[in-house]
Amino acid sequence: MVAAELWAKYPEQFEVVNRGISGNRVVDLYARWKVDCLNLKPDVLSILIGVNDTWHELGEGKNGVEVPQGEGGELAVRGPGVMLCYFNDEKATNDVLHGDWLFTGDMAEEDKDGFIWLVDRKKDVIITGGENLYPVQIENVLRQQLNAIQDVAVIGLPDKRLGEIAVAVIEVKEGFTLTEEEVINASNGLPRYKRPRKIIFADIPRNPTGKIEKPKLREIY
Repeated sequence: MVAAELWAKYPEQFEVVNRGISGNRVVDLYARWKVDCLNLKPDVLSILIGVNDTWHELGEGKNGVEVPQGEGGELAVRGPGVMLCYFNDEKATNDVLHGDWLFTGDMAEEDKDGFIWLVDRKKDVIITGGENLYPVQIENVLRQQLNAIQDVAVIGLPDKRLGEIAVAVIEVKEGFTLTEEEVINASNGLPRYKRPRKIIFADIPRNPTGKIEKPKLREIY
């Protein structure tokens, strides 16, 4: 949910992604869209960063284990504005509401100044050799380094040894050329375990709202 003061300050940075019920009101669920960083103050939302799928008793309900500052985990929020349910969708409600906590599906990190940074969607995280990779971070590096990129999507594909490997699917701008070697060189600034293990040049499918259809890419490749 978007607190009133955040909505007033950054109205253009949010989009409605779903609709639910809070009390006797139908409310819109928003996702942060373009803002790189918001300081979510305690009087705006209570925040817990949980890790993996491990559940423990914390407070009055079952919530994720709080992770140390600087480590990634799933962002969960609670407060008077959190929805009661998804309209006519009990399964979706049970997937995200645990006690009074709403698990957002966003992976986040808290920096040394207490700012919460969203790093990726939980469903898109790649686990390779026991390490979590956030595709958005890899995509951003490639976009910054390579002007020839029209669009890029990093996905995880199965690997017998590592579990998953990072694969970069790249759509090249019309009139430009791009080689696998150039992509490899552009990713050298990343830690070795974060570098794409495979590069595919192809069109990037997007849905009607403009979001990359990563499940479709995983099915194709």
